[in-house]
Amino acid sequence: MRYLQTGLLLNDPARAQPGYTLFTPMYGTKSYLIDMNGRVAHEWASPGEVGSYAHLLPGGTLLATIHTKD
Repeated sequence: MRYLQTGLLLNDPARAQPGYTLFTPMYGTKSYLIDMNGRVAHEWASPGEVGSYAHLLPGGTLLATIHTKD
């Protein structure tokens, strides 16, 4: 079994937009909000694998699709 790794691969402030990035690793059950240096500012746990969509709402709540076993 191959384990997926996450982390900051490249940091080029001259080519990046300032701010935070929201991402969820494929087949993961957590979503992460990271800063420009790859540090986790916040994380959300999901009850299942996160699907292809996640959106951060104004109050800080994460709206995300998850895979179900129906």
